[in-house]
Amino acid sequence: MTVDEMKIMALELAMEFDDFTSQYIRKINESYSLIEKANGDCVFWKKHLGCLVYKSRPIQCKTYPFWPEITNDRKKWKLEAKECLGIKKSLDNNEGYFYTKQKISDNVELSKKNDPLQQ
Repeated sequence: MTVDEMKIMALELAMEFDDFTSQYIRKINESYSLIEKANGDCVFWKKHLGCLVYKSRPIQCKTYPFWPEITNDRKKWKLEAKECLGIKKSLDNNEGYFYTKQKISDNVELSKKNDPLQQ
Protein backbone atom coordinates (compact mmCIF):
# COMPACT_ATOMS: atom_id res chain seq x y z
CA MET A 1 0.00 0.00 0.00
CA THR A 2 1.09 3.51 -0.60
CA VAL A 3 1.03 6.25 2.01
CA ASP A 4 -1.57 8.09 -0.08
CA GLU A 5 -3.83 5.00 -0.06
CA MET A 6 -3.47 4.77 3.71
CA LYS A 7 -4.35 8.46 4.11
CA ILE A 8 -7.47 8.06 1.96
CA MET A 9 -8.61 5.01 3.95
CA ALA A 10 -7.98 6.78 7.25
CA LEU A 11 -10.02 9.72 6.01
CA GLU A 12 -12.94 7.46 4.98
CA LEU A 13 -12.87 5.87 8.44
CA ALA A 14 -12.62 9.30 10.12
CA MET A 15 -9.41 8.24 11.84
CA GLU A 16 -6.14 9.98 12.49
CA PHE A 17 -3.44 8.64 10.16
CA ASP A 18 -1.23 7.35 13.01
CA ASP A 19 -4.17 5.61 14.67
CA PHE A 20 -5.19 4.02 11.37
CA THR A 21 -1.70 2.75 10.60
CA SER A 22 -1.08 1.39 14.09
CA GLN A 23 -4.40 -0.47 14.05
CA TYR A 24 -4.62 -1.70 10.44
CA ILE A 25 -1.20 -1.60 8.73
CA ARG A 26 1.83 -3.85 8.95
CA LYS A 27 5.21 -3.41 7.35
CA ILE A 28 6.60 -6.20 5.19
CA ASN A 29 10.21 -5.53 4.22
CA GLU A 30 9.99 -2.11 2.55
CA SER A 31 6.26 -2.29 1.82
CA TYR A 32 3.05 -1.76 3.75
CA SER A 33 0.02 -4.01 3.84
CA LEU A 34 -3.34 -4.18 5.52
CA ILE A 35 -3.38 -6.69 8.33
CA GLU A 36 -5.28 -9.91 7.81
CA LYS A 37 -7.54 -11.99 9.98
CA ALA A 38 -6.32 -15.41 11.15
CA ASN A 39 -7.95 -17.02 8.07
CA GLY A 40 -6.09 -14.67 5.68
CA ASP A 41 -9.05 -12.40 4.92
CA CYS A 42 -8.53 -8.66 4.93
CA VAL A 43 -9.43 -6.99 8.21
CA PHE A 44 -12.03 -4.94 6.31
CA TRP A 45 -13.73 -7.91 4.62
CA LYS A 46 -17.03 -9.04 6.14
CA LYS A 47 -18.53 -12.19 4.66
CA HIS A 48 -22.11 -11.00 4.17
CA LEU A 49 -21.32 -7.30 3.74
CA GLY A 50 -18.23 -7.32 1.55
CA CYS A 51 -15.53 -4.68 1.78
CA LEU A 52 -16.17 -2.10 4.49
CA VAL A 53 -13.85 0.43 2.81
CA TYR A 54 -14.76 -0.29 -0.81
CA LYS A 55 -14.67 3.36 -1.94
CA SER A 56 -11.13 3.84 -0.63
CA ARG A 57 -9.71 0.35 -1.17
CA PRO A 58 -6.09 0.25 -2.37
CA ILE A 59 -4.99 -0.63 -5.91
CA GLN A 60 -4.13 -4.15 -4.71
CA CYS A 61 -7.82 -4.69 -3.99
CA LYS A 62 -9.03 -2.85 -7.08
CA THR A 63 -7.03 -5.16 -9.32
CA TYR A 64 -8.01 -8.43 -7.58
CA PRO A 65 -8.39 -11.13 -8.89
CA PHE A 66 -6.36 -10.01 -11.90
CA TRP A 67 -2.98 -10.52 -10.27
CA PRO A 68 -0.31 -12.16 -12.45
CA GLU A 69 0.14 -15.08 -10.04
CA ILE A 70 -3.57 -15.88 -10.49
CA THR A 71 -4.19 -14.98 -14.15
CA ASN A 72 -1.09 -16.74 -15.45
CA ASP A 73 -2.13 -20.15 -14.14
CA ARG A 74 -5.45 -21.79 -15.07
CA LYS A 75 -5.35 -24.07 -11.99
CA LYS A 76 -4.80 -21.11 -9.68
CA TRP A 77 -7.64 -19.22 -11.38
CA LYS A 78 -10.03 -22.12 -10.77
CA LEU A 79 -8.81 -22.47 -7.20
CA GLU A 80 -9.29 -18.73 -6.64
CA ALA A 81 -12.83 -19.05 -8.01
CA LYS A 82 -13.73 -21.11 -4.94
CA GLU A 83 -13.07 -18.05 -2.77
CA CYS A 84 -13.78 -15.14 -5.12
CA LEU A 85 -17.49 -14.58 -5.56
CA GLY A 86 -16.95 -12.57 -8.76
CA ILE A 87 -15.11 -15.40 -10.53
CA LYS A 88 -17.41 -18.08 -9.16
CA LYS A 89 -20.54 -16.20 -10.22
CA SER A 90 -19.32 -15.76 -13.77
CA LEU A 91 -18.10 -19.37 -14.05
CA ASP A 92 -21.29 -20.88 -12.60
CA ASN A 93 -23.98 -18.67 -14.08
CA ASN A 94 -22.28 -16.54 -16.71
CA GLU A 95 -23.28 -13.58 -14.51
CA GLY A 96 -21.27 -10.69 -13.22
CA TYR A 97 -19.27 -8.08 -15.02
CA PHE A 98 -17.49 -9.07 -18.21
CA TYR A 99 -13.94 -7.74 -18.44
CA THR A 100 -12.31 -7.35 -21.82
CA LYS A 101 -8.87 -8.79 -22.41
CA GLN A 102 -7.52 -5.21 -22.47
CA LYS A 103 -9.10 -4.36 -19.10
CA ILE A 104 -7.64 -7.51 -17.55
CA SER A 105 -4.21 -6.68 -19.01
CA ASP A 106 -4.49 -3.14 -17.63
CA ASN A 107 -5.36 -4.48 -14.18
CA VAL A 108 -2.48 -6.96 -14.27
CA GLU A 109 -0.08 -4.13 -15.15
CA LEU A 110 -1.47 -1.98 -12.32
CA SER A 111 -0.99 -4.89 -9.97
CA LYS A 112 2.64 -5.32 -11.07
CA LYS A 113 3.35 -1.62 -10.56
CA ASN A 114 1.98 -1.81 -7.03
CA ASP A 115 4.00 -4.92 -6.11
CA PRO A 116 7.56 -4.07 -5.07
CA LEU A 117 8.60 -7.65 -5.83
CA GLN A 118 7.58 -7.13 -9.48
CA GLN A 119 9.53 -3.88 -9.88
